[in-house]
Amino acid sequence: MMKKTKNEIEIMEKMSEHPNVVTFKEKFEDEKCFQVVMTLCDGGGLFSHKSKGEGGRFTKQQAARAIKDIMEGVKFCHQKSVFHGDIKPGNIMWKDKEKSCLVLVDFGVSLKFTPAIDKSYGKGADIWSVGVILYQMIYGTHPFGFHHDGELFN
Repeated sequence: MMKKTKNEIEIMEKMSEHPNVVTFKEKFEDEKCFQVVMTLCDGGGLFSHKSKGEGGRFTKQQAARAIKDIMEGVKFCHQKSVFHGDIKPGNIMWKDKEKSCLVLVDFGVSLKFTPAIDKSYGKGADIWSVGVILYQMIYGTHPFGFHHDGELFN
């Protein structure tokens, strides 16, 4: 269980079971916080050492399979009028140790689509983020010449 915001809980409750989106199970609330029980994703993060191919890169086949899973999750979110808003390698987990599929996690900054959100920072931002991840999988580096996010923000 992890501490969650009320917004995240409301969004997670809205999401029915989908193989590429972490599944909400139950919530607990007290005077200080909300807590959520979700599906355990114990296969590690997207870039865990076991998922990479030669030289720290994904093969084209591995990347295609991974992007398909990620985009299926994004598509499901968008069909439910949910903007994830934080799609990055750290928020994509392998569902199990067999690496059967990838799952979107961490809906902490997610928002329900409104005309203002969709116009300024909506579906396109989620899809752009997936494109950045694809670049990282294929080339083994950040597309903007940085080696890690810390350099990007400096």
